[in-house]
Amino acid sequence: MMLLSIIEPLALELTGIISAKNLGRIDINQDAVFLPNEPELDEVKAQVVEIEKTNVRNIEALYFTSTYGGTIAVRREDSGKLMPEDSSYRVKLLPSEKNYELDKVSSGRIFISGRPLSFVKYAYESVASVLIRESGF
Repeated sequence: MMLLSIIEPLALELTGIISAKNLGRIDINQDAVFLPNEPELDEVKAQVVEIEKTNVRNIEALYFTSTYGGTIAVRREDSGKLMPEDSSYRVKLLPSEKNYELDKVSSGRIFISGRPLSFVKYAYESVASVLIRESGF
């Protein structure tokens, strides 16, 4: 569900998508690890530098969407754009080490060291979100 893209040849920026249910568990400067799908690539230690405030309305990297075999469940809008099924937010990370090089876009998973969430709070938020969604708000 994550994307690694190149901004400059020697500067990496990791971009991921996180579901709304996990959004409250992460903060800026939290540690993370990117594990590429390609086994020949090393893991990249990183830190969260930005969490977008609005949910993702369109996924540009088509190969990360369920329609094209990826892990992000999407639906096609009338305009042809692919929109995530669930509320999702873009998270940007930068590598902790400056000497990591990559010459292509790579997919994989990003694991962020999130805050623990109690079962009671998780259950409450899940029930509340269903009630709000079903009530038409």
